[in-house]
Amino acid sequence: MKRILVAALASLMPLACNSDDDSETIVSSTQDISLTFSAKVGDQDFSCGSEFSDLGTASSTGQILDFKLYLHDIKVVTTDGTAHSIKLDENDWQNSSLVLLDFQDKTDHCSGESKPTHTKVTGKISAAIAADIVGIEFKLGVPEQLN
Repeated sequence: MKRILVAALASLMPLACNSDDDSETIVSSTQDISLTFSAKVGDQDFSCGSEFSDLGTASSTGQILDFKLYLHDIKVVTTDGTAHSIKLDENDWQNSSLVLLDFQDKTDHCSGESKPTHTKVTGKISAAIAADIVGIEFKLGVPEQLN
């Protein structure tokens, strides 16, 4: 059995958007957010080609050949304990409801050429809650309706 931990660090990038009305300027209430994830095996960062020791109850040694996961229902949690949805950006790695995180930096089960990884979730949140964020929550896997 292999112990694999995924740690998340959130970094907020402030951005206010202006929208013009015929008679007044309205400041939108959204702010960009970027959540950066890192893959760990015990205390060690995951990378292709690394050998990891003390794995499982048998304290085995081995390599991990692939490390990808899907996330959905991603929310930030504020100081009052309320969970707020993130409006996800759409790009090659994520759409409005699902994100693929990919930590494998080489093809062919970590033995081939270098390839891009994806370790960030990006989107928008209400600017009113940005200063009060204390955590995140999400579900692993693909939701049943998309699977």
